[in-house]
Amino acid sequence: MKVDKRVAKKGLSVLALKTFLQQIVQKPGSYTNEANIVEFLKSQGSLSKYDDEDRAIYGSSLNTVKRVANSVIDGGFETLDRLRVSALEAVNTHKIRTASSNKVTKAGLKNQKNEKDHELQQALQDIWHLTMVIRKVSQQANSYAQESCNPVIIKRCEREQRELRSMLSLRKHPVADIIVASQDD
Repeated sequence: MKVDKRVAKKGLSVLALKTFLQQIVQKPGSYTNEANIVEFLKSQGSLSKYDDEDRAIYGSSLNTVKRVANSVIDGGFETLDRLRVSALEAVNTHKIRTASSNKVTKAGLKNQKNEKDHELQQALQDIWHLTMVIRKVSQQANSYAQESCNPVIIKRCEREQRELRSMLSLRKHPVADIIVASQDD
C-alpha cells in the first residue's frame, strides 16, 4: 500500500513536534528566549498551527494534528497535549527562576522555598505516575501469565514480580504494598 506524501509529511511533522516538546521540557532554558514560545504552548490550537521548517514542523488544523497524532504517537494526541502543558510549565518556571533575586533576602528565600515546594510536588507526581505504571505492568504480566496456562511461565512471572517487590521494598516508603494490593483486586 502506497502512503500519500502529504500524510507521511504530517506524520513526521507531528513526531518532530513531539520531540521538540520533549526537548523544551528537558531544557527549558534553551528555549525561553525564542520568540513566542509561550504563545505557541498556551493552547492546543496554537500548538497545531506552530510552523518551523528548520525543525520539520508544519502547521495544520487542530483536527488534523489530533488525527495524525492518534496514529503515530503512543497515547495519541493526549500525550502531545500533556507534553505541551509540561513544556509550558517548564518554560514559565525557568523564567520565574531566572527573574528571581539570588540575594539572601526574605523575599528571595520565600521564592526559593516556593520553587523547592513546586519541584517536590512535581517529583511526587512523577513518583505516583511511575507507581501506577508499575502497578499496571504488574497486573498485565500476571494476567498474561495466567492466560498462558503454562505453569513455567506462571512461576517465572511470580518469581520476577517477587523480585520487583523486593527491589521496591528497599525504598523508605515501600510501593510494593500498592502493587500487591492491586493484584488482589
